[in-house]
Amino acid sequence: MQWTCNCDGFCTGMCRYIRMEELVTSLFKDFLDVEEESDQGKMFHPTFITTVRALKVEPLNKLMAELKSTVNNGDVV
Repeated sequence: MQWTCNCDGFCTGMCRYIRMEELVTSLFKDFLDVEEESDQGKMFHPTFITTVRALKVEPLNKLMAELKSTVNNGDVV
């Protein structure tokens, strides 16, 4: 996906901020928060982010929780 600034050369960085907000919101709304029902009737999230590094699991979980909270509150930074 190619994105370009449309500020006609006078970009203050705000359009990049807005685009980042759109992308992070889409990450959760269109991928990570999607639930589907299995053939057995159980609900599950088909898309998830994980790590095989034991020492990175908790920091990753905290980061994702903060990102989601920020997106849900409309405070994407």
